[in-house]
Amino acid sequence: MSLSNAEQNMQCVVHWFSQWSDFQKSDFLKDLVAKAVPCKVSTLLDAMTALDVSRNKPLSIFECQMKLFDQWFEEWTDKERNALMQQLEQIDTDFVARFNEEVAKTSGQP
Repeated sequence: MSLSNAEQNMQCVVHWFSQWSDFQKSDFLKDLVAKAVPCKVSTLLDAMTALDVSRNKPLSIFECQMKLFDQWFEEWTDKERNALMQQLEQIDTDFVARFNEEVAKTSGQP
C-alpha cells in the first residue's frame, strides 16, 4: 500500500524534527502555534523577519525545511495536521505538551 503525498511529507517532517536542535524545535513550535491561532500570535516583527529582503546568504537547511513544511501544511486537511501532531507526540511528548500550553495561552482563559 503506497503512502499519500501528505503521509510522505509528514514522514519527512517527523524525520527532520528528530534531527533538529532544541533551538530549531523552539522555532518550529512558534511556527506551529502561529498556524494554530494565526490571528492572535503573528506580530509585525515576525512578519518583517519572514520577509528578510536584505538576505545576502543562502537559506540554511532548516530554513528550507521550514519553507517546505509551510507549503505542505497549507495543503493538509485538519485530520492530516492532527496526524502529524500525533506522530510528533510519539517521539517528543514534551514538545507537544508545550505546543498545547502555548495554544491554550492564546485563548485568554486562565
